[in-house]
Amino acid sequence: MTLADGRRLAADCVVIAAGIEAHSELGRRAGLDVARGIRVDAHLTTSDPQSMRWRV
Repeated sequence: MTLADGRRLAADCVVIAAGIEAHSELGRRAGLDVARGIRVDAHLTTSDPQSMRWRV
């Protein structure tokens, strides 16, 4: 993809989300690492060590 400043970034997939609001209060109450949404790693695993049991 090409950024507004002309830099190019290689990507297999680009996801764009505009105008959405994360409803992460449940995750916050559960003690998850939350910023603008529930934070996950490259494998979509949350900060909860038990979250691995839900992976498919």
